[in-house]
Amino acid sequence: MKAAALLPAFLLSAALTAQAGVTPQAQIPVSKADTEHFSGNAQVTRYPPMPAASGNMSPALVEFNAGTRTHWHTHPVGQYLIITEGVGQIQEWGKPVQTVRKGDVVWFAPHVKHWHGASPNTAMSHIAVSETGKPSVEWLEKVQMPSENPPPAAGQMARRWCLTSSAKSLPTAARAW
Repeated sequence: MKAAALLPAFLLSAALTAQAGVTPQAQIPVSKADTEHFSGNAQVTRYPPMPAASGNMSPALVEFNAGTRTHWHTHPVGQYLIITEGVGQIQEWGKPVQTVRKGDVVWFAPHVKHWHGASPNTAMSHIAVSETGKPSVEWLEKVQMPSENPPPAAGQMARRWCLTSSAKSLPTAARAW
């Protein structure tokens, strides 16, 4: 087997490039994450695309303030995250929320609906790598965490209080209400 066949696509592409390129830090764009796709405050540093056999891959450092997360979204070729600082949370549609920490690596398969961000009380940063060029992300709805459900209407408040006073005797599903 040829040695080149053992190299990942992006390493192969880099090996075929005639010369190295340096992008000075002053030329790397840093911006506030847009509120259309993030809840809370985050900063995004977009690094130059990396050539790969399948197309350009775009790395970005995303720094989330505590409690900030992306909205639900998908990527046509998947997304790779490297957690660089702090404690975060991730979730794929229909699965439980998972905690991630500095040093963890996350892979979201192509077209899998997911979100990621900081834990409620701790900031988190990650390097995200996904394809550039074609639409590389499809943004979907805002994430609604259980603690963010709107409060009940005024008439329901008394009913909720009455139920919680004897909640231990209720089935689990009723206690969750």
